[in-house]
Amino acid sequence: MIRLRLAVIMALAIILLNGCAFNLIKPGGSVTPEAARAIEAIGLRNTTLQSLKGLGKIVVSTKTGKNSMRIAWMCVLPEKARFELIAPGGFPVLSVSTDGKYSYMLAHANGSSFQKVRDKRINLEKLTGIPFEIGDLPQILAGKVPLAKYNAAELCCEQNGSCVLTLKRTWHGIVEKIYFEKNSYRPKMIEFFNSGDGLPSSRIRFNGFKAFKGFEVPTVITFESGIKMAGMLKVQRLWPNVKINENAFILSPPDEDISRE
Repeated sequence: MIRLRLAVIMALAIILLNGCAFNLIKPGGSVTPEAARAIEAIGLRNTTLQSLKGLGKIVVSTKTGKNSMRIAWMCVLPEKARFELIAPGGFPVLSVSTDGKYSYMLAHANGSSFQKVRDKRINLEKLTGIPFEIGDLPQILAGKVPLAKYNAAELCCEQNGSCVLTLKRTWHGIVEKIYFEKNSYRPKMIEFFNSGDGLPSSRIRFNGFKAFKGFEVPTVITFESGIKMAGMLKVQRLWPNVKINENAFILSPPDEDISRE
């Protein structure tokens, strides 16, 4: 009798935990053939692009309005990056970087301040208003699509040729959605989810692509936090597959500054 009761309780628990009302995935997950082809196409974007340097303009939305500034960057894919915010006079205001192990921040104004964190995935929202981790930006700037951890995926297409790839993970539900241009695997928008309410926590929009020495990369990238625009990056110049000294991603305090290539 006790075994029967336990069996009934376990059966009810399984039904509740895997019910549609929770929008969760059964252990194991599944990837549809259409989704697998889309994921493969994403992985083939700019496969030989290993590094890049760029120069552009960043517009950040704040409580007092929008602020614009020049920005320069260098990246070694998949996740090493350095960004320099540049004042109108040409002087650096803020340097942020990651070498794949540590993240660094050097504020050049107001007496300078330096921070080094043992975390390669530092979030840029407090520094720049952009709600993304610095390690994600090299792939985004290179026209690639960072994929969240998933174990289930499906591709849904409309009659007009627009398709959406949805990634899900066990016990989390939807973790990412990738929207493609019509009749193409070129991404136009990416949404990330970190809660079970079905609402995106952050969003990336690609507003145009351009070929730089054979590599198709985005020229205008909009970053959104929730439903609000957090920032916009406009690519003005880009140098793909350039040689970059790995020491350039290691920042030092002002009194220990060493010239780096």
